[in-house]
Amino acid sequence: MSNLPRALANFIHAVSNSQPGVPLPESSLRDTLNALDSLNSSGSTQAALNLAIKDAERAGDLHIDGVPIAILRCLLAAAVTVEVCNG
Repeated sequence: MSNLPRALANFIHAVSNSQPGVPLPESSLRDTLNALDSLNSSGSTQAALNLAIKDAERAGDLHIDGVPIAILRCLLAAAVTVEVCNG
């Protein structure tokens, strides 16, 4: 499965717990950007995330790794749009 939900959850947690003047952990931002890049460039990553979303919905879940499914759907739709535009 795509590591995007976990990377986003870690990033959201880092932002939520951030202190003024203290930089966010570089690893959380890097992992999130790498996961988004993979989502935007890999059909198999998109398919894995789509399957994870469907599985979560069948189970009645609203989140995957603490990230709302609605946000993941938006990112998936944007990734498909990027893939179509870039051909």
